[in-house]
Amino acid sequence: MAKHGKELSDDTKKAIISLIESGHRASSVAKSLGIAKSTISRLLKRWRMRGNTENVPRSGRRKTVTKRAENTLSRIVKTSRRSTLKDITKEFNTRTPAKVSRRTVQRKLHELGYTRRSVRKKIGIRVVNQKKRVVYCRSKLHWTVNNQWKKVIFTDEMMMVIKPDGTLKVWRKFGGSQMKFGDLNVWDMLHSDRPPILKLWSGDV
Repeated sequence: MAKHGKELSDDTKKAIISLIESGHRASSVAKSLGIAKSTISRLLKRWRMRGNTENVPRSGRRKTVTKRAENTLSRIVKTSRRSTLKDITKEFNTRTPAKVSRRTVQRKLHELGYTRRSVRKKIGIRVVNQKKRVVYCRSKLHWTVNNQWKKVIFTDEMMMVIKPDGTLKVWRKFGGSQMKFGDLNVWDMLHSDRPPILKLWSGDV
């Protein structure tokens, strides 16, 4: 028997049609040529319907990851930006029928616009606070150091990471960002008549 899925040559197709037209039965033709009877039947059906034995052009390989699966992958990444590619692949294969490799998931993530990037160190200021700062600064344009500013104490507080053990990375699209918070608190105070004060501590206060 011919191997399943093996294409028949044009000469073999012509021989089959010639034998059938000569009065031979499909079963005897299949046995004499060593071809499955089902293959002979499909060829005869094609020949009778279209008048030829040419194969219909194929649309190409079926996609492993469907559009619905792409949406599932996108949701996984959005909710687990710090997960590794291995963990994302495992989660994806759990939620979808298709079982794919890490390479396939990585390629699909790139197609969706996601890449593995280091967390951007950025101080985020809400729009409402940006507007408040502008209003405050404009209201103090006429202030001078001797008359007003020397009476003001400036303080600030922030959190940072000092020499982290590794670079924190997240999955995000180009132009996206995510704030990074550390474990060291910094507080400072400035005054025109006093030396600056700087305090450091770790953890919550």
